[in-house]
Amino acid sequence: MRAYAVLDRMVLRRFDKVIVVSDVVAEILRRSGVAPEKISTIFNGVDIELFRGVAPTLRNEIAPDADAIVGFVGRLVPEKGGALLLRSAQQVLALHQKTHFVLVGEGPSRKEWEALAAELGISQQVSFAGVRDDMPGVYASFDALVLPSLIEAQPMCLLEAMAAGKPVVATRVGAVPKLVASGKTGLLVECGDVAGLASGIIRILRDPELARRLGENGQAHVSQNYSAEAMAKSYVVQYQRLLAGRRNRARSEAAWEAN
Repeated sequence: MRAYAVLDRMVLRRFDKVIVVSDVVAEILRRSGVAPEKISTIFNGVDIELFRGVAPTLRNEIAPDADAIVGFVGRLVPEKGGALLLRSAQQVLALHQKTHFVLVGEGPSRKEWEALAAELGISQQVSFAGVRDDMPGVYASFDALVLPSLIEAQPMCLLEAMAAGKPVVATRVGAVPKLVASGKTGLLVECGDVAGLASGIIRILRDPELARRLGENGQAHVSQNYSAEAMAKSYVVQYQRLLAGRRNRARSEAAWEAN
């Protein structure tokens, strides 16, 4: 994978324009030798209407009797922090036994995380739901979404959960703090802090008014700043500028040759 990453960065240096989804990625490319003037940041966008007023499709399937469902959505790989989530889940379940945790997605860490859930004695309160094609209904089934990542750019699952009006708890990594204002549009915890992660989840479970407020504020924030329409318009502007620059260079070269 590192070889592919090096090759990608070498190729990117030859592009006229490179679009990235976060300033964190932009800084990595600058350090890799991509000229700063070639790099522009356009944040991911989400179709808000896909997540409004959707019926839950996962709750009755996974845990119909649960008091609350806490979800994770993403690739099941070490850097997504699934092991941290499971350890924090153990602490949450010690106080809120009828909470159910659901991990949606697939990846090489699944067997390891399933074994960890068994080791922690929480297998009955943890479900691995695999890849789903009904994500709006999945988000509608959650009472909260947790993203305990160790590294991130700008995660779509946070945008989607917030678009669905769900409170989120996430680690303070990558572009996450630009999306989640802690205490306003979600809760932020430090990377690797199992106790802090558990505390954030417990706050939401114990305070319905806080959960409602975070969900509403997050939905409004995403609608205003991270819509699919805004993202598309930003790309169109970049394409127009790039094409205009090429046309100007072509005219300049033609004029020079004519002289």
